[in-house]
Amino acid sequence: MIAKMVALDWRAMKYNWYGVLGIPLMSLFASLFSPLFIIPMTVFWFQGFSQSTFSAEEKGELNYLYLVMPIRRIDVVRGRFALSFVLMLVGLAVGTAMLSVVNFLSTMGVPFFGRAVLYFSQYMALFAIGFLIYAVASLFSFPFLFKFGYEKGKYYGTYAPIIFVFALLIVHDIIRWQFSLQTSVINLVMGFIAGHLFIMAGGFFVLSMGLLLLSYGLSVRIYNKRDF
Repeated sequence: MIAKMVALDWRAMKYNWYGVLGIPLMSLFASLFSPLFIIPMTVFWFQGFSQSTFSAEEKGELNYLYLVMPIRRIDVVRGRFALSFVLMLVGLAVGTAMLSVVNFLSTMGVPFFGRAVLYFSQYMALFAIGFLIYAVASLFSFPFLFKFGYEKGKYYGTYAPIIFVFALLIVHDIIRWQFSLQTSVINLVMGFIAGHLFIMAGGFFVLSMGLLLLSYGLSVRIYNKRDF
């Protein structure tokens, strides 16, 4: 049933597929702060793109279709989370590819693009950070979207996280300027994680899974009580 719900939601959001094309460009923008932001931010953008299912639901009145089909509400929630998780994995892959593109542009002497040659442990650290960002974004988006729908919930579940992320980017540059850091803050965090890979990455994974389960539990409870 989950696979069927994922396929149904994916087809329903076909008019939003073009939004994927803009994600690599936003990844390039994130690289202007630091190339190490590319993978985590790409994951964040794909998590935001997965919320298009809620927009498609309202525009196509899928919620009314669900009521007349033999589909349990919990299956709707599971399908949304499953599709979002798949898109998160796609985000990791696209982010890794975009990091290679940025490294190539830097090698070719294109201005504004830095270079970040990473070891396996450093990639794993970035994946752990990206997964945590995905889990936090899911916690602060899906429960609101399941409760209010896309038109009302997007202000809390979509716009607020985006504003928060851009605020973090600005704070990141302020900290670098204030303390005259020669490297980015995320580079320091990633270095610490990479140096304690199994403990930190494992801790990030457990924390991320906990946040996802909390988001899922809240979403199921909220959606079961929602009136259409």
